[in-house]
Amino acid sequence: LGFDEVVDWEYYNRNEEDGSREVVNPPFMDPTKPKRTRESSGSVVRIFLGEFVGPLSSTLRSRGLDNRILLKEFSGPTAIELAKSEMKALSAIQSNLCYKSNTDAAKGTWAKTASTRYIEGKTTLRTKEDDESLINTLSFFQDTKVNTPYTCILGELDLT
Repeated sequence: LGFDEVVDWEYYNRNEEDGSREVVNPPFMDPTKPKRTRESSGSVVRIFLGEFVGPLSSTLRSRGLDNRILLKEFSGPTAIELAKSEMKALSAIQSNLCYKSNTDAAKGTWAKTASTRYIEGKTTLRTKEDDESLINTLSFFQDTKVNTPYTCILGELDLT
């Protein structure tokens, strides 16, 4: 794998009288003044630490569950193949565990709400059904009786 070099550019107007400067936004469509540039040396996997927020986060915390999540961004052909392999392996393990131990997961009841979560969240702002599925999944994987590692796949978002 390679690396990405990301540069955020800032542009200034300088006050001639006192020499101070003020940050300004560049013209939106001017290709000579980009806001951010990115140079890639190959495929890259970027990892971010995030957390659930809002009512979902409150519910997770009130049930003693962790509201932190790990996000991975895969870019470039080699990284995309790595993502597919990782998704396939973890999905198989996760599905097998859920199928054996949780009847709702075995029936696939979560799939319907999960497939529409993004659209519902953007349009109606109601994701309560999927929130419950997510909470149940996280509860299941953090249950000491099940004795599973914390790693589980909660979803995929294709930004291409």
